[in-house]
Amino acid sequence: MSLVLSSTRPHHFLAVQYYSVILFCGMLSQFTLVHPGGRISELMGARETMAVSIMVSGVLCLLTPTMAAIHPLALATLRFAMGIMQGPAFPSLYCVLARWAPPEKLATMTTIAFSGGYRGARQLV
Repeated sequence: MSLVLSSTRPHHFLAVQYYSVILFCGMLSQFTLVHPGGRISELMGARETMAVSIMVSGVLCLLTPTMAAIHPLALATLRFAMGIMQGPAFPSLYCVLARWAPPEKLATMTTIAFSGGYRGARQLV
């Protein structure tokens, strides 16, 4: 038995120039908010910042197919909003790991936690 999802709408392929715009919007907003995200994490608390960041980013991720069907620039705007929400997650994770991990395992856990982002970025390119 195979599961095949069929759609009545034809598949729309994005033009090549939109791919770079969509990826750039997400990465630009994410990198822009890394430093302010550390300060937000200090003020609100690392756990709360991490929870809000991941939760809102996940909800926005659910809107991806809808925005892609509307227009590629709507998808770029969504990626920009997702990057804004994901930016504070990285500095918050350092704080969470520093408080949660045992001191002898902190370096290993930090390496494992952050190596996935670099590997994903490398595979994306």
